[in-house]
Amino acid sequence: MNNYLVTQSNNLIEAKYREPLLAREQKLVLSVVSMIHPDDEDFKLYNISVKDFHNMMGLEGEPKYSELQAITRKMLGKVVEIQKEKRLLQSTWFSTIEYYEREGKIEFAFDPKLKPYLLQLKEAFTSYRLSNILSLNSAYSIRLYELMKKWQYITKVDYDVGSLKEKLGINKTKYKQYGHFKSRVLSPAIKELNNKTDISVEFKEIRKGRKVEKISFSILVQKQKEIKASMTEDISTEEHSSLTEVDRVFFFELLEASDFDISLETYKSFVETGKQIWGDDDYQKQLLKLVDYVGKQKNIKSEIGLAFYKLKDLARKKAEGLPTTIKLTESNGVSIPDWLNNKGSETSNYTREKTNEEIELEKEELRKALNAMDD
Repeated sequence: MNNYLVTQSNNLIEAKYREPLLAREQKLVLSVVSMIHPDDEDFKLYNISVKDFHNMMGLEGEPKYSELQAITRKMLGKVVEIQKEKRLLQSTWFSTIEYYEREGKIEFAFDPKLKPYLLQLKEAFTSYRLSNILSLNSAYSIRLYELMKKWQYITKVDYDVGSLKEKLGINKTKYKQYGHFKSRVLSPAIKELNNKTDISVEFKEIRKGRKVEKISFSILVQKQKEIKASMTEDISTEEHSSLTEVDRVFFFELLEASDFDISLETYKSFVETGKQIWGDDDYQKQLLKLVDYVGKQKNIKSEIGLAFYKLKDLARKKAEGLPTTIKLTESNGVSIPDWLNNKGSETSNYTREKTNEEIELEKEELRKALNAMDD
């Protein structure tokens, strides 16, 4: 189960919790979410053994059904709030949880209202390996990890302090002083993420006068810890079973051609976007050119981030009727923003013709575009 993928709509990632789930409750929910297959058109009934559930909850001794039932009963009372345009959905994660004592299993049924946020996700979603959150001790760390993963390829995001607290599930009566929030929630959570997950996070405080109003996060992939797609992976696993033979062959061809690692979920995003830009006949040729081009660039914080940035620009050109052929010896008219460059480098191959103001506007446009996709 550790290598299962957790995939959620970005609207669900950004949801608010009035009564937060404990860390062990979040791990349970996300473990069940990871059982959803990408091709599922409807929710199924998802089973976890009583033994696994008992261990996941951090309980000792022999499993006691009364103890487990008290935990799930409390979970069923906790509401998640999902905002989409001018609609607000209030829902619990599970509509029912049923115990089968003879079989030693527990059966979970998701609330049907969550279908748009967990099933058949084609755009504006976030995926990560379940193993990244199972080792985290804090509920705040788990929620912050999900928020940062959403913005991983943009590499930067700002949150109002009040909004961030809501998304982390912090009650309004707790940590009213920013200093307490920073020392007891924010700093420990970031330390956990940096030590135990596939991303590295830094933050800066944005002040208005003496008051901290916003937190600016910078996110980088930790390559040494990232659970990557490997040439030695067993492609008969359930995760790969959804790939067609054409996809399997091209996936490994793309891995061989690139100088950086590409996960299966990244590959799927590349192919989906590539087909929209170049069509079924030419997307493979152009994507091979793209990874070749990106791999040759120096002083880049995130090769995957650059690849997605260029794909987004090429999609814009496609919409405007402009040429979308990738040329390996040119920048293809794309001026790479500073936040994708390693600053201070004297050997960067990218032009820096834009002013700081233009760069900030460009970054803001990307963020707005991503949020627009969520809606």
